[in-house]
Amino acid sequence: MKISDILQQQSIPGRQQTSGPAGGTDFAAVLQSHLRGADSTTPTGDINQTATATGPVPSRLRLESLELSENAIATLDAFSRALDNPALRADELEPYVSVLETKVAAMLDLKSELPEQEPLAKILEEVATVSFLETAKYRRGDYH
Repeated sequence: MKISDILQQQSIPGRQQTSGPAGGTDFAAVLQSHLRGADSTTPTGDINQTATATGPVPSRLRLESLELSENAIATLDAFSRALDNPALRADELEPYVSVLETKVAAMLDLKSELPEQEPLAKILEEVATVSFLETAKYRRGDYH
């Protein structure tokens, strides 16, 4: 199963096509209240409730998580293209699998640093799961 198939099957929150701001909240007003240092703002949905309940996630952690998940997806895509190449032997796929195993460990470490309700933690978990499944299939000999 390809990643694009999985993504099309899932309903992704926040990807609804609407003509106005999500939840009816003006982004500029929320931004201004944060810039002024207001302690209380009008909740705009699950994301704000999660952020206030668990505290803000450091931007370094967010960037590192996004970069790692993007790199893992790119590696999975390259692995998929290598599997489509009949000229490659199974042992030539080893570098892809080794990189994916390293990335799975790193993604799980980063996920443990994120709050449980953080949407980015769910993304890391899903990418790590797909990566782990592909490495497990290779290790048990599915691609030999």
